[in-house]
Amino acid sequence: MFHTLLGAETYRKATDLYFDRFDGKAVTIDDWAKCMADASGQDLEQFKLWYSQAGTPEIKASGKYDEKTKTYNLTLEQNIPDTAGQIDKKPMHIPVAVGLVGPNGDDVIETQILDLKKKKQSFKFENIGAKPVPSILRGFSAPVKLSTDLSENDLAFLMVHDSDGFNRWEAGQQFAMRSINKMLADNTADVPQEFIHAFSALIDKAAEEDSDKALMARSLSLPSISEISQAQDVVNPTAIDNVRTAMQNAIRAAYLNKLVTIYNANADEGEFSISPEAMGKRALRNVILSILTSIKAEGCSVFAKAQYDNANNMTDRIAAFGALIDNPNAPCAEISQDFYDRYQDYQLVIDKWFGIQASANHAGGAAMPF
Repeated sequence: MFHTLLGAETYRKATDLYFDRFDGKAVTIDDWAKCMADASGQDLEQFKLWYSQAGTPEIKASGKYDEKTKTYNLTLEQNIPDTAGQIDKKPMHIPVAVGLVGPNGDDVIETQILDLKKKKQSFKFENIGAKPVPSILRGFSAPVKLSTDLSENDLAFLMVHDSDGFNRWEAGQQFAMRSINKMLADNTADVPQEFIHAFSALIDKAAEEDSDKALMARSLSLPSISEISQAQDVVNPTAIDNVRTAMQNAIRAAYLNKLVTIYNANADEGEFSISPEAMGKRALRNVILSILTSIKAEGCSVFAKAQYDNANNMTDRIAAFGALIDNPNAPCAEISQDFYDRYQDYQLVIDKWFGIQASANHAGGAAMPF
Protein backbone atom coordinates (compact mmCIF):
# COMPACT_ATOMS: atom_id res chain seq x y z
CA MET A 1 0.00 0.00 0.00
CA PHE A 2 2.93 2.35 0.53
CA HIS A 3 3.75 1.92 -3.16
CA THR A 4 0.15 2.81 -4.03
CA LEU A 5 0.10 5.85 -1.75
CA LEU A 6 3.46 7.30 -2.71
CA GLY A 7 3.75 6.32 -6.36
CA ALA A 8 6.53 4.28 -7.93
CA GLU A 9 9.18 7.02 -8.05
CA THR A 10 8.74 8.25 -4.48
CA TYR A 11 8.46 4.71 -3.16
CA ARG A 12 11.81 3.89 -4.77
CA LYS A 13 13.35 6.93 -3.06
CA ALA A 14 11.91 5.74 0.24
CA THR A 15 13.33 2.23 -0.13
CA ASP A 16 16.73 3.67 -1.07
CA LEU A 17 16.60 5.80 2.07
CA TYR A 18 15.63 2.76 4.12
CA PHE A 19 18.65 0.77 2.95
CA ASP A 20 20.96 3.75 3.42
CA ARG A 21 19.85 4.08 7.03
CA PHE A 22 19.32 0.50 8.11
CA ASP A 23 21.14 -1.96 5.86
CA GLY A 24 22.45 -4.73 8.09
CA LYS A 25 20.67 -3.43 11.19
CA ALA A 26 17.73 -4.66 13.24
CA VAL A 27 14.76 -2.41 12.50
CA THR A 28 11.10 -1.95 13.37
CA ILE A 29 7.97 -1.14 11.41
CA ASP A 30 8.23 2.41 12.74
CA ASP A 31 11.67 2.73 11.11
CA TRP A 32 10.24 1.54 7.79
CA ALA A 33 7.25 3.88 7.99
CA LYS A 34 9.45 6.85 8.92
CA CYS A 35 11.51 6.35 5.75
CA MET A 36 8.28 6.42 3.75
CA ALA A 37 7.22 9.64 5.46
CA ASP A 38 10.62 11.34 5.22
CA ALA A 39 11.07 10.55 1.53
CA SER A 40 7.56 11.65 0.57
CA GLY A 41 6.97 14.52 2.98
CA GLN A 42 3.58 13.02 3.82
CA ASP A 43 2.05 12.62 7.26
CA LEU A 44 1.57 8.85 7.57
CA GLU A 45 0.61 8.66 11.25
CA GLN A 46 -2.99 7.69 10.44
CA PHE A 47 -1.78 5.09 7.96
CA LYS A 48 0.18 3.39 10.76
CA LEU A 49 -3.17 2.34 12.28
CA TRP A 50 -2.89 -0.59 9.87
CA TYR A 51 -0.23 -1.94 12.22
CA SER A 52 -2.13 -1.42 15.48
CA GLN A 53 -5.84 -1.93 14.75
CA ALA A 54 -7.01 -5.51 14.23
CA GLY A 55 -9.74 -6.54 11.81
CA THR A 56 -10.37 -6.15 8.10
CA PRO A 57 -11.85 -2.77 7.14
CA GLU A 58 -15.16 -2.81 5.30
CA ILE A 59 -15.99 -0.20 2.67
CA LYS A 60 -19.44 0.60 1.30
CA ALA A 61 -19.43 2.46 -2.01
CA SER A 62 -22.31 4.23 -3.71
CA GLY A 63 -22.37 6.54 -6.69
CA LYS A 64 -24.69 9.11 -8.25
CA TYR A 65 -24.53 10.76 -11.65
CA ASP A 66 -25.97 14.24 -12.24
CA GLU A 67 -26.80 14.59 -15.91
CA LYS A 68 -27.40 18.35 -15.68
CA THR A 69 -24.03 19.23 -14.17
CA LYS A 70 -22.18 16.31 -15.80
CA THR A 71 -20.72 15.30 -12.46
CA TYR A 72 -20.36 11.95 -10.75
CA ASN A 73 -20.23 11.69 -6.96
CA LEU A 74 -18.73 8.62 -5.35
CA THR A 75 -19.35 8.13 -1.63
CA LEU A 76 -17.13 5.80 0.39
CA GLU A 77 -17.90 4.79 3.96
CA GLN A 78 -15.53 2.70 6.04
CA ASN A 79 -16.15 0.51 9.06
CA ILE A 80 -13.63 -1.45 11.11
CA PRO A 81 -15.48 -4.21 13.01
CA ASP A 82 -14.95 -4.66 16.73
CA THR A 83 -12.49 -7.39 17.66
CA ALA A 84 -11.35 -8.92 20.93
CA GLY A 85 -9.94 -6.13 23.06
CA GLN A 86 -10.57 -3.41 20.45
CA ILE A 87 -13.82 -1.48 19.97
CA ASP A 88 -14.77 1.93 18.58
CA LYS A 89 -11.80 1.98 16.24
CA LYS A 90 -10.50 5.05 14.49
CA PRO A 91 -10.95 5.54 10.73
CA MET A 92 -8.05 4.17 8.72
CA HIS A 93 -6.12 5.82 5.91
CA ILE A 94 -7.16 3.61 2.98
CA PRO A 95 -5.87 4.11 -0.58
CA VAL A 96 -8.76 3.35 -2.93
CA ALA A 97 -7.82 3.09 -6.60
CA VAL A 98 -10.77 4.17 -8.74
CA GLY A 99 -11.52 4.59 -12.43
CA LEU A 100 -14.73 5.48 -14.27
CA VAL A 101 -15.72 3.44 -17.30
CA GLY A 102 -17.87 5.10 -19.95
CA PRO A 103 -20.74 3.54 -21.93
CA ASN A 104 -18.39 2.64 -24.81
CA GLY A 105 -16.09 0.65 -22.50
CA ASP A 106 -13.27 3.20 -22.36
CA ASP A 107 -12.04 4.88 -19.18
CA VAL A 108 -13.46 8.40 -18.92
CA ILE A 109 -11.43 8.79 -15.73
CA GLU A 110 -8.25 6.76 -15.60
CA THR A 111 -7.09 5.21 -12.35
CA GLN A 112 -6.82 7.68 -9.48
CA ILE A 113 -5.91 7.05 -5.86
CA LEU A 114 -8.55 8.37 -3.47
CA ASP A 115 -7.33 8.86 0.10
CA LEU A 116 -10.14 7.65 2.32
CA LYS A 117 -9.29 9.02 5.78
CA LYS A 118 -12.66 9.79 7.33
CA LYS A 119 -15.54 7.56 8.35
CA LYS A 120 -17.44 8.79 5.28
CA GLN A 121 -16.20 10.83 2.33
CA SER A 122 -17.55 11.90 -1.05
CA PHE A 123 -15.45 12.49 -4.14
CA LYS A 124 -16.67 14.54 -7.12
CA PHE A 125 -15.64 13.90 -10.73
CA GLU A 126 -16.47 16.66 -13.20
CA ASN A 127 -16.97 16.86 -16.98
CA ILE A 128 -18.37 13.34 -17.23
CA GLY A 129 -20.38 13.27 -20.44
CA ALA A 130 -22.54 10.21 -19.70
CA LYS A 131 -23.33 8.02 -16.72
CA PRO A 132 -20.23 5.93 -15.97
CA VAL A 133 -19.74 2.65 -14.15
CA PRO A 134 -17.24 2.98 -11.30
CA SER A 135 -14.35 0.55 -11.09
CA ILE A 136 -13.43 0.58 -7.41
CA LEU A 137 -10.39 -0.86 -5.63
CA ARG A 138 -8.46 -1.41 -8.84
CA GLY A 139 -5.48 -3.69 -8.49
CA PHE A 140 -6.77 -4.59 -5.02
CA SER A 141 -5.25 -1.34 -3.80
CA ALA A 142 -6.07 -2.11 -0.15
CA PRO A 143 -6.90 -5.34 1.72
CA VAL A 144 -10.52 -4.49 2.53
CA LYS A 145 -13.97 -5.95 2.03
CA LEU A 146 -15.89 -3.91 -0.53
CA SER A 147 -19.64 -3.74 -1.09
CA THR A 148 -21.17 -1.59 -3.81
CA ASP A 149 -24.52 -0.55 -5.22
CA LEU A 150 -23.59 -1.82 -8.68
CA SER A 151 -26.38 -3.57 -10.56
CA GLU A 152 -26.00 -6.91 -12.27
CA ASN A 153 -25.87 -5.07 -15.59
CA ASP A 154 -23.00 -2.96 -14.23
CA LEU A 155 -21.12 -6.08 -13.14
CA ALA A 156 -21.67 -7.73 -16.51
CA PHE A 157 -20.32 -4.58 -18.18
CA LEU A 158 -17.20 -4.48 -16.00
CA MET A 159 -16.57 -8.20 -16.58
CA VAL A 160 -15.75 -7.39 -20.18
CA HIS A 161 -14.79 -3.72 -20.39
CA ASP A 162 -12.88 -2.79 -17.22
CA SER A 163 -9.29 -1.95 -18.10
CA ASP A 164 -8.15 -3.34 -14.74
CA GLY A 165 -7.67 -7.10 -14.82
CA PHE A 166 -8.31 -7.58 -11.12
CA ASN A 167 -11.63 -5.76 -11.27
CA ARG A 168 -12.73 -7.63 -14.38
CA TRP A 169 -12.23 -10.82 -12.42
CA GLU A 170 -13.83 -9.39 -9.28
CA ALA A 171 -16.94 -8.24 -11.18
CA GLY A 172 -17.45 -11.77 -12.49
CA GLN A 173 -16.98 -13.25 -9.02
CA GLN A 174 -19.48 -10.81 -7.52
CA PHE A 175 -22.04 -11.55 -10.25
CA ALA A 176 -21.56 -15.30 -9.72
CA MET A 177 -21.90 -14.94 -5.95
CA ARG A 178 -25.13 -12.97 -6.29
CA SER A 179 -26.54 -15.66 -8.57
CA ILE A 180 -25.41 -18.45 -6.26
CA ASN A 181 -26.83 -16.74 -3.17
CA LYS A 182 -30.14 -16.25 -4.96
CA MET A 183 -30.26 -19.93 -5.91
CA LEU A 184 -29.47 -20.97 -2.34
CA ALA A 185 -32.10 -18.62 -0.90
CA ASP A 186 -34.74 -19.86 -3.34
CA ASN A 187 -33.65 -23.49 -2.91
CA THR A 188 -33.54 -23.95 -6.67
CA ALA A 189 -31.17 -25.35 -9.27
CA ASP A 190 -32.44 -22.89 -11.88
CA VAL A 191 -29.47 -20.73 -12.84
CA PRO A 192 -30.33 -17.04 -13.46
CA GLN A 193 -30.23 -16.51 -17.20
CA GLU A 194 -28.77 -13.04 -16.73
CA PHE A 195 -25.57 -14.63 -15.46
CA ILE A 196 -25.44 -17.24 -18.23
CA HIS A 197 -25.92 -14.50 -20.82
CA ALA A 198 -23.19 -12.35 -19.27
CA PHE A 199 -20.83 -15.33 -19.20
CA SER A 200 -20.99 -15.53 -23.00
CA ALA A 201 -18.95 -12.32 -23.28
CA LEU A 202 -16.19 -13.89 -21.18
CA ILE A 203 -16.15 -16.98 -23.35
CA ASP A 204 -15.93 -14.86 -26.50
CA LYS A 205 -13.04 -12.94 -24.93
CA ALA A 206 -11.25 -16.16 -24.01
CA ALA A 207 -11.56 -17.31 -27.61
CA GLU A 208 -9.62 -14.30 -28.88
CA GLU A 209 -6.10 -15.25 -29.90
CA ASP A 210 -4.45 -12.30 -28.14
CA SER A 211 -6.43 -12.55 -24.88
CA ASP A 212 -4.63 -12.89 -21.54
CA LYS A 213 -5.06 -16.63 -21.07
CA ALA A 214 -4.11 -16.65 -17.38
CA LEU A 215 -6.59 -13.87 -16.61
CA MET A 216 -9.31 -15.59 -18.63
CA ALA A 217 -8.69 -18.81 -16.71
CA ARG A 218 -9.37 -16.91 -13.50
CA SER A 219 -12.36 -15.10 -14.99
CA LEU A 220 -14.03 -18.32 -16.15
CA SER A 221 -13.60 -19.96 -12.73
CA LEU A 222 -16.62 -19.93 -10.43
CA PRO A 223 -16.17 -19.09 -6.73
CA SER A 224 -14.95 -22.10 -4.79
CA ILE A 225 -17.10 -23.97 -2.29
CA SER A 226 -15.08 -22.49 0.58
CA GLU A 227 -15.55 -18.94 -0.76
CA ILE A 228 -19.29 -19.49 -1.13
CA SER A 229 -19.45 -20.93 2.38
CA GLN A 230 -17.85 -17.83 3.89
CA ALA A 231 -20.77 -15.74 2.63
CA GLN A 232 -23.43 -17.94 4.27
CA ASP A 233 -24.87 -17.55 7.76
CA VAL A 234 -25.61 -21.28 7.81
CA VAL A 235 -23.41 -23.51 5.68
CA ASN A 236 -25.08 -26.36 3.80
CA PRO A 237 -22.24 -28.07 1.88
CA THR A 238 -24.56 -30.28 -0.17
CA ALA A 239 -26.73 -27.37 -1.29
CA ILE A 240 -23.66 -25.27 -2.14
CA ASP A 241 -22.13 -28.07 -4.18
CA ASN A 242 -25.42 -28.72 -5.99
CA VAL A 243 -25.84 -25.05 -6.89
CA ARG A 244 -22.25 -24.68 -8.09
CA THR A 245 -22.54 -27.85 -10.17
CA ALA A 246 -25.84 -26.66 -11.65
CA MET A 247 -24.14 -23.43 -12.69
CA GLN A 248 -21.30 -25.30 -14.40
CA ASN A 249 -23.79 -27.56 -16.16
CA ALA A 250 -25.80 -24.58 -17.38
CA ILE A 251 -22.66 -22.90 -18.75
CA ARG A 252 -21.64 -26.10 -20.53
CA ALA A 253 -25.10 -26.64 -22.00
CA ALA A 254 -25.30 -23.07 -23.30
CA TYR A 255 -21.80 -22.83 -24.79
CA LEU A 256 -20.60 -26.39 -25.39
CA ASN A 257 -19.28 -25.86 -28.92
CA LYS A 258 -17.43 -22.65 -27.99
CA LEU A 259 -15.90 -24.30 -24.94
CA VAL A 260 -14.67 -27.25 -26.97
CA THR A 261 -13.16 -24.87 -29.53
CA ILE A 262 -11.26 -22.95 -26.83
CA TYR A 263 -10.12 -26.20 -25.22
CA ASN A 264 -8.68 -27.50 -28.47
CA ALA A 265 -7.13 -24.15 -29.42
CA ASN A 266 -5.08 -24.08 -26.22
CA ALA A 267 -3.63 -27.56 -26.45
CA ASP A 268 0.05 -27.93 -25.61
CA GLU A 269 2.09 -28.34 -28.76
CA GLY A 270 5.72 -29.38 -28.84
CA GLU A 271 7.97 -29.48 -25.80
CA PHE A 272 6.79 -28.55 -22.33
CA SER A 273 7.36 -24.87 -21.53
CA ILE A 274 7.14 -22.75 -18.38
CA SER A 275 6.78 -19.48 -20.27
CA PRO A 276 3.95 -17.22 -19.03
CA GLU A 277 2.11 -17.78 -22.30
CA ALA A 278 2.30 -21.56 -22.05
CA MET A 279 1.30 -21.54 -18.40
CA GLY A 280 -1.67 -19.31 -19.18
CA LYS A 281 -2.84 -21.61 -21.96
CA ARG A 282 -2.63 -24.63 -19.65
CA ALA A 283 -4.57 -22.81 -16.95
CA LEU A 284 -7.32 -21.79 -19.37
CA ARG A 285 -7.54 -25.23 -20.93
CA ASN A 286 -7.87 -26.92 -17.55
CA VAL A 287 -10.59 -24.53 -16.37
CA ILE A 288 -12.50 -25.28 -19.56
CA LEU A 289 -11.95 -28.99 -18.93
CA SER A 290 -13.48 -28.70 -15.45
CA ILE A 291 -16.61 -27.15 -16.98
CA LEU A 292 -16.84 -29.70 -19.78
CA THR A 293 -16.52 -32.65 -17.42
CA SER A 294 -18.53 -31.46 -14.42
CA ILE A 295 -20.80 -34.08 -12.87
CA LYS A 296 -23.46 -35.56 -15.20
CA ALA A 297 -21.53 -34.34 -18.24
CA GLU A 298 -22.19 -37.40 -20.37
CA GLY A 299 -19.79 -37.89 -23.26
CA CYS A 300 -17.36 -35.15 -22.23
CA SER A 301 -15.08 -37.35 -20.11
CA VAL A 302 -13.38 -38.34 -23.37
CA PHE A 303 -11.56 -34.99 -23.27
CA ALA A 304 -10.22 -35.66 -19.79
CA LYS A 305 -9.20 -39.23 -20.63
CA ALA A 306 -7.29 -38.11 -23.73
CA GLN A 307 -5.57 -35.34 -21.78
CA TYR A 308 -4.67 -37.75 -18.98
CA ASP A 309 -3.14 -40.26 -21.38
CA ASN A 310 -1.23 -37.71 -23.48
CA ALA A 311 -0.10 -35.20 -20.83
CA ASN A 312 3.61 -34.34 -20.80
CA ASN A 313 3.43 -32.45 -17.48
CA MET A 314 1.91 -32.88 -14.03
CA THR A 315 -0.30 -29.78 -14.33
CA ASP A 316 -2.30 -31.28 -17.19
CA ARG A 317 -2.33 -34.82 -15.83
CA ILE A 318 -3.49 -33.86 -12.34
CA ALA A 319 -6.22 -31.62 -13.80
CA ALA A 320 -7.42 -34.45 -16.04
CA PHE A 321 -7.27 -36.91 -13.15
CA GLY A 322 -9.40 -34.60 -11.00
CA ALA A 323 -11.92 -34.15 -13.81
CA LEU A 324 -12.22 -37.91 -14.29
CA ILE A 325 -12.54 -38.71 -10.60
CA ASP A 326 -15.27 -36.06 -10.28
CA ASN A 327 -17.31 -37.60 -13.10
CA PRO A 328 -19.42 -40.71 -12.36
CA ASN A 329 -19.45 -41.57 -16.07
CA ALA A 330 -15.66 -42.00 -16.10
CA PRO A 331 -13.74 -45.22 -15.26
CA CYS A 332 -12.67 -43.90 -11.84
CA ALA A 333 -11.22 -47.13 -10.44
CA GLU A 334 -9.10 -47.75 -13.52
CA ILE A 335 -7.77 -44.18 -13.61
CA SER A 336 -7.07 -44.14 -9.89
CA GLN A 337 -5.06 -47.36 -10.13
CA ASP A 338 -3.10 -46.07 -13.11
CA PHE A 339 -2.24 -42.81 -11.36
CA TYR A 340 -1.11 -44.66 -8.25
CA ASP A 341 1.05 -47.04 -10.28
CA ARG A 342 2.76 -44.12 -12.01
CA TYR A 343 3.50 -42.03 -8.92
CA GLN A 344 3.46 -44.33 -5.88
CA ASP A 345 7.09 -43.44 -5.10
CA TYR A 346 6.38 -39.68 -4.99
CA GLN A 347 4.88 -38.75 -1.63
CA LEU A 348 3.70 -35.25 -2.55
CA VAL A 349 1.96 -36.51 -5.68
CA ILE A 350 0.23 -39.27 -3.73
CA ASP A 351 -0.95 -36.62 -1.26
CA LYS A 352 -2.71 -34.95 -4.20
CA TRP A 353 -4.06 -38.34 -5.27
CA PHE A 354 -5.65 -38.83 -1.83
CA GLY A 355 -7.01 -35.28 -1.74
CA ILE A 356 -8.68 -35.43 -5.15
CA GLN A 357 -10.44 -38.69 -4.33
CA ALA A 358 -11.48 -37.53 -0.87
CA SER A 359 -13.17 -34.45 -2.37
CA ALA A 360 -14.86 -36.31 -5.24
CA ASN A 361 -18.44 -35.32 -6.04
CA HIS A 362 -19.71 -38.91 -5.87
CA ALA A 363 -19.00 -42.06 -3.87
CA GLY A 364 -17.41 -43.87 -6.81
CA GLY A 365 -14.67 -41.24 -6.99
CA ALA A 366 -12.94 -42.66 -3.92
CA ALA A 367 -11.73 -45.78 -5.70
CA MET A 368 -8.42 -46.38 -3.93
CA PRO A 369 -6.53 -49.54 -4.95
CA PHE A 370 -6.13 -51.04 -1.46
